[in-house]
Amino acid sequence: MLSISIMTAFPAISHTFARRGFSSPLRGTGTASRALTSLQPIKERSCLRPYALNRIARMSAVAVPEVAAPTTVTPVEHPQYDLVRADYVTEYNSTTYLYRHKKTGAQVLSVAADDPVKVFGISFRTPPDDSKGVPHILEHGLLCGSRKFQAKDTFNQLRKGSLCCFINAMTYPDRTCYPVASTNEKDFYNLMDVYLDAVLFPRAVTDPKVLAQEGWHVEAENKSDDLKFNGVVYNEMKGVYSQVESLVFRRTKQELFPDNTYRVDSGGDPREITDLTFDQFKEFHQRFYHPANSRTFIYGNDDLKKRLDFLHTYLDEFDAPPAPVDSAVTWQKKKNEPWLVRETFPVAPGDTKNKDIVTVNWLLNDQELTPYEKLSLTIMNELLLGTPSSYLYKALIESGYGAQLAGSGVMGSLLQWTFAIGLKDVISEEGTYKKIEDLVLRTLQERVDKGFDADAIEAALNSVEFALREFNTGSFPKGLSLTLAMLEEWVYDLDPSDAVKFEKPLAQLKADLKEGKPVFQNLIKKYLLDNNHRMTLHMTPDEGLEKKWLEEEKQRLERIKDKLTDADMDRVIKETKELKEFQAAEDSPEVLAAIPKMNLEDIERKAEVIPTTVTQEKDVKILRHPLPTSGVLYATLGIDLRDMPVEDIPYLPLFTRMLTESGTSKYDEVGFSRRIGSKTGGVGASSTITSKRAPDGVVGNPMDVLSYLFITGKSVPDKVGDMFDIMKDVLYDARLDNKRRATEILKERKTALESSIIGAGHRYALQRAAAQYTLAGRINDMTGGLGQLEFVRDLIKQVESDWPSVQARLESIRKSLLRRDRMLLDITAGDNILSAAQPSIDTFLDALPPSQATAGDSSSSEKHPWSTAMSSALLPVRGEGIEVPTQVNYVAKLCKVYDEGERVPGAASVVMEHLDVGYLWDNVRVLNGAYGAMAGLGQQSGIVQFASYRDPQLIKSIEVYDNAVKHLRENPPDKDDITRAVLGIFRSLDAPKQPDQKGRQAMMQHLQGETQEERQRYRDEVLATSPEDFGKLADRLEKVIHDATRSSVTVVGSVKAIEEANPQLPDQVKLTTLKVFSSKEEDQKQAAEQPGVTVETA
Repeated sequence: MLSISIMTAFPAISHTFARRGFSSPLRGTGTASRALTSLQPIKERSCLRPYALNRIARMSAVAVPEVAAPTTVTPVEHPQYDLVRADYVTEYNSTTYLYRHKKTGAQVLSVAADDPVKVFGISFRTPPDDSKGVPHILEHGLLCGSRKFQAKDTFNQLRKGSLCCFINAMTYPDRTCYPVASTNEKDFYNLMDVYLDAVLFPRAVTDPKVLAQEGWHVEAENKSDDLKFNGVVYNEMKGVYSQVESLVFRRTKQELFPDNTYRVDSGGDPREITDLTFDQFKEFHQRFYHPANSRTFIYGNDDLKKRLDFLHTYLDEFDAPPAPVDSAVTWQKKKNEPWLVRETFPVAPGDTKNKDIVTVNWLLNDQELTPYEKLSLTIMNELLLGTPSSYLYKALIESGYGAQLAGSGVMGSLLQWTFAIGLKDVISEEGTYKKIEDLVLRTLQERVDKGFDADAIEAALNSVEFALREFNTGSFPKGLSLTLAMLEEWVYDLDPSDAVKFEKPLAQLKADLKEGKPVFQNLIKKYLLDNNHRMTLHMTPDEGLEKKWLEEEKQRLERIKDKLTDADMDRVIKETKELKEFQAAEDSPEVLAAIPKMNLEDIERKAEVIPTTVTQEKDVKILRHPLPTSGVLYATLGIDLRDMPVEDIPYLPLFTRMLTESGTSKYDEVGFSRRIGSKTGGVGASSTITSKRAPDGVVGNPMDVLSYLFITGKSVPDKVGDMFDIMKDVLYDARLDNKRRATEILKERKTALESSIIGAGHRYALQRAAAQYTLAGRINDMTGGLGQLEFVRDLIKQVESDWPSVQARLESIRKSLLRRDRMLLDITAGDNILSAAQPSIDTFLDALPPSQATAGDSSSSEKHPWSTAMSSALLPVRGEGIEVPTQVNYVAKLCKVYDEGERVPGAASVVMEHLDVGYLWDNVRVLNGAYGAMAGLGQQSGIVQFASYRDPQLIKSIEVYDNAVKHLRENPPDKDDITRAVLGIFRSLDAPKQPDQKGRQAMMQHLQGETQEERQRYRDEVLATSPEDFGKLADRLEKVIHDATRSSVTVVGSVKAIEEANPQLPDQVKLTTLKVFSSKEEDQKQAAEQPGVTVETA
């Protein structure tokens, strides 16, 4: 995984980065290959703050019972290590032991915590000198076989045989980290064993085929062939460099750090990756992958001595180097004058108007920041940019210069901190960049001159503190969040524990604010206004740039071929053939047996029971989940959307954001945002549309849906009443007449959708295809896919020309929600908190609207009105090619395998897991060079799905999908194959969950009518999978995979790739072209000029 870590040091507000569309480019080994197990489309993001996973670490729990900090920590000595320091960290009730290995000098952080999720990671400082991508390619290549574990694809084989809850590797700009996590101790030590052998004794440095496969190679099969570049990382980075967000980030880093390692791209520039030699590859490993340059963290409730003993068995094979490893990042000196940089980025033809991007960027510090400064800068960032109502966020969006924020403000996980902010979709007028720069500086100066409102400070401070104390990492292991955060200090030779200790700086900050000290004004003045190391970046669209890059690549390959002698060309052909034979060859049974794996006996047989009580109180159904939540109460008000007119469905994303971002009758949008921030841990609204589950788990009617709007909130016990009051105002009193805010939201959404389709094309391809088969899929396309994008483009114009009609739609939606008999309240908290919250719950229930049930329409078991009203709304089953400016493709295929009324056996999921982690991985990723591939089966829909990610191929991937039946027939699974696939199902099924996630899961199971007995039956069927089940699914798949009425291909890709592929496809699967970024007029003209070619606008 290439992890460009760019969040703030304290993670409470790092969500702001993701929310404004410039998300951290996380790319990783194994991540993109995860199977899709249901046809769940892209969800509308909840307004609850999605704290970034890799940055949420610096938190503890809310309202945790007081734990007396020991006056002294009992040292845990070990004969092979020197104990550098031991520290009890009250913030997360754990003890840290920092060791130095006596023989090698390796640093080890051992964290003792009462947490069953055990975490291991070994990291190396790996600062590159160029952009050839050697740290990234090594990260991939080291997991391709080692001294003890010689399988060609050790990573995937290990993953298939594990019950791990995390397994990956991450390349940062200056370090590379190899982390794993598991709740099973045997599994945990297996993972440690393989990872340590992989990084210290890899096959990659002795076999050039690893660099060729994972990095790059030139290939040709015949002398007449044009040469081609291929390789997993090469294709991955071509996808990265197709995303404007990545280009902005990389150019910003290059400019702010001209003199140290951050100026280059550790992930690799595709134009430079092909200059990397095998000698350079080997030398980089030799230089940096020595234990003396390592930092290893181990976390959990396992035995402290045992973990150190195990690590020593590997470290003991090395001696300390004669001189320290030179891997420290040098400090970038600040410049004395601001400067301007102009750059271009690729767009589709005809998509250049008002597409500029402007950001203003600072390098903040040239010496180490104190913990107090880091926390204060984090809260300053929340004040400026944390919500749409924050000072700088609001000023930029309301300026009208652009549509969506670019940049995230404070970024603090590298040696030196930065600040970046600006706008996307900037109007194409000369001098606009200067207006944006002036606006940023002027807004900052106003805050220095006028200070910050007291309620704004209170809201920002509470939001950050709540997140720090809640420590809700979602599905990401808490221990890994903690240790990765500690690594961010430790990697720069600082005390790792300082990264997670926030109580002291927080207390000092509160005291300073109480005394009236201008803390945040001083920070703005020192680090921004008086800091001339400031760069303004102006990016302009270039509709010919992608074509130029492709032409440059073509010309380079032609020059290479022109210089080849016949003997050289023979060598290229021979090496291409040898590489493909090597990739296609199966490892011997002995080699595979060496890789440790878990057994079916290691799987918990019984399905987890999430405690749930269901009551009917004041005509509202209430679900309560008594779970330990560290002092937080989570509440969800669910409202069935069945009374909403179908014409209003596309307005839902706008409506849900307006509920929390437009203010109320008593509070303007700024005041309401601050009220949420000061009284709660977040209140938000979202909608969920999914296929309705049929009784007994059979495939349901594809036209039946479950449709809900959810208003969610979380708070500490003494603020529960405030939280429910705010949730009530969200429902009843949101200002749906706020035209300005509606316009801003729509413009932001348009920009976000256009951006994400290029970087996450696989999701859009799957979602668009699902719209051909189920009503839920069609609706989710209308609310979160290409249908939504087209609607939003038109709605922006309608808001300007006919706002009253739009407002009427929004009011119509709200009116349809105000029925008590359509509501459900779901609450998750500890028993004591549930009891104490009852008066507030009663008050909230009293305030809900009355029931309006009439005979025959009060039950959600009745046929959904949308099913009838949208009976002909599904898209036609056909191939579609969605053209976007990209250098790679995303290829999806869906097949309707099970019909309504048939039950999908649990064993069928096992077969798809087998295809996902084996056949697709081997063929789409390893052989064809895509970054990822995935396969899955919808238990409710009966639909099989295949997809690729950052794929240089198109036709070949379709052929791989179509040959899945042949693979199943010719390669019957043995016992180990089935065991590995079963383990894969349970890795996902039994992944650790946070209490709020469990509550949400139980609520959705209740709404779907899913019983504990059915969940247990599915579990039993998965465990009982036999070879015959593989043949049964192959029989079903064979009947439909070439049936143009039951299967279809959807591609998100480049114009060139789609145009070249269409003539090679059979008539029944030819791709109807959808142009996402061209004008309708241009499309119609093109269609008229090309008889027989169908061209539509998305």
